[in-house]
Amino acid sequence: GCRFIIYSPWSVHPDDELAEILDQTEGRIRWSTLSEAGAKSKLGKVREAWRIHLELKSDEDLQVVLAPIRIRRGPTLVELDEELNLHLQIAGLKPIQAGAILNPYDDLARKFIQRGRISFTRKDIEDICRSEGLWVGKTIAEPEAVRLGIRSFWKFAESLEDETDATLCLLRHFDGRIPKDQSVWREKIASEVQQFLRKNTSPGRAYHIRLQTHGTIAFLAGWELYPKSGVDIVPVQDSSVGRQIWRPGTISADTEKRYDQWQISTNNLESVDASEIIIAISVAHDIERDVLAYAQQNLQKAGFLIHFRLASIGPLSVSDGTHAQLLAQNLVKSIRELRQEQHLTGLLHVFVAAPNGLTFLFGRLAHVLGQIVLYEFDFEADRIGAYSPSMSFRP
Repeated sequence: GCRFIIYSPWSVHPDDELAEILDQTEGRIRWSTLSEAGAKSKLGKVREAWRIHLELKSDEDLQVVLAPIRIRRGPTLVELDEELNLHLQIAGLKPIQAGAILNPYDDLARKFIQRGRISFTRKDIEDICRSEGLWVGKTIAEPEAVRLGIRSFWKFAESLEDETDATLCLLRHFDGRIPKDQSVWREKIASEVQQFLRKNTSPGRAYHIRLQTHGTIAFLAGWELYPKSGVDIVPVQDSSVGRQIWRPGTISADTEKRYDQWQISTNNLESVDASEIIIAISVAHDIERDVLAYAQQNLQKAGFLIHFRLASIGPLSVSDGTHAQLLAQNLVKSIRELRQEQHLTGLLHVFVAAPNGLTFLFGRLAHVLGQIVLYEFDFEADRIGAYSPSMSFRP
């Protein structure tokens, strides 16, 4: 249950043996590479030297020792202080004043160790911090909800296991944000997400889900947990203003007036005998130009490009869970109506640039739209229209 993170101000020299076995993304020791090296090879000698130094009897024992270790190029002390203060504030604790000589949390930890106290409940921590003047206060919404997490990229998701009750890590299927092979979407990821959600959800309990993932996976999670599943689950959305539980409130005619709604435009692609529709959803940023460039090269059977966008595009364009649910409902309703108006019943090609919380809610409602193909954008390609198909969905 522990993880030991070794921070170094230096990166590993490329000529050092450690560079061959250190995962540059996660900082873990790649045991498969180290264990498969021959006894007389450089890595074999490293393995033997470590085992002797640690007085271990076997390679299996060495694997146990190395598994929780992470080696990362570390932040400065100033950066660590800033990150600590951010987490203290999120937890409802008093931040450490800039320039302070003493750290009250260090002092508390030492006293606990001296007294042999190493186990605490949430209430214990709150009561102690109140008595020490360190509790600022924070309402923890829905504390009884089961917390789930799915991760397909590392940045901002390093501590997901520590913040959730059950976590699915899909990092092994990707190099950065790019899948190691396009087939992993269909052959690996779809079944793993399905199995994870079926194992860890059931009707009768409340669930929160954090989606540190590609948009396709957020949509997939929603698709698997469509409303008729009976599972009470809402997304937890990270944003520049903090982490929010997007549980929607009651939606009425008055509710709609308070929120920014879809602006819908149609681009006739003038394809002959076209039966398919392209849907571009611009919330985080405007993707119409990129989608149109991709469509003109690759989607000759599409008759129309329907662009859904908000008047204010950016990271804060979706206000809360009620706004996200309203947008998801109206998106599905509008797509169905447009299909009927244009008499187009073929594939629906969907391109999304939106918070994963909204994409998840859209996925929950999308079963009524027929067969859907989702697409992912390659941010490293540095070209217009750098999309590729990810996953196909059939009701």
